[in-house]
Amino acid sequence: LKIDYLFDRGQASIIASTTDSAADADERLGYYASYNVSDAWIAYFEGSHSSEDDEWLLGASYTTTSGLNLTAEYFYNSSGIDDEIPEELIELIDLADFIQSVPNREAFSREHYMLLQAYQNDIFGKLDLLLRYTYNLDDHSRSLLGHLELDLNDYASFFTSATLNSSGGGELDSLREYWVQAGIELTF
Repeated sequence: LKIDYLFDRGQASIIASTTDSAADADERLGYYASYNVSDAWIAYFEGSHSSEDDEWLLGASYTTTSGLNLTAEYFYNSSGIDDEIPEELIELIDLADFIQSVPNREAFSREHYMLLQAYQNDIFGKLDLLLRYTYNLDDHSRSLLGHLELDLNDYASFFTSATLNSSGGGELDSLREYWVQAGIELTF
């Protein structure tokens, strides 16, 4: 069931859902609202609630006249871990296995995150750039992602992404310290 409400400068939605599987029954209420503060500013809020957990995201986005889009978001995950992971536990099992064992539907295993992003598309009519910074407010780990996409012609584009994770022992540090990927995408 979905209910939408549109108003002059924004919209709001409520979505009720359930799974049919008796083993994984998950009745969930989702919600979304956005408000156009001005032609350049958008504020938004989205989330979901169930008897098991709550997740929500609060954010704002600003687009400059040159097309640069700047975004700031705060993400809350109630099923995440908000305290330190005991050293004894880290020694017994791999941190990645521990994170996957937490009853958590999100890619993030902690509770509180801040995300900052800058995106510029169509630079010289063919180049898109993205820079994203994720900060874990619980354990102070962080991750920086850069992505570049270049249109080579009407049928091919080149892309490359690089991620640098902090090395302080937190959740985002349990991932690779850094990685780079590149490729060519063909469209027919």
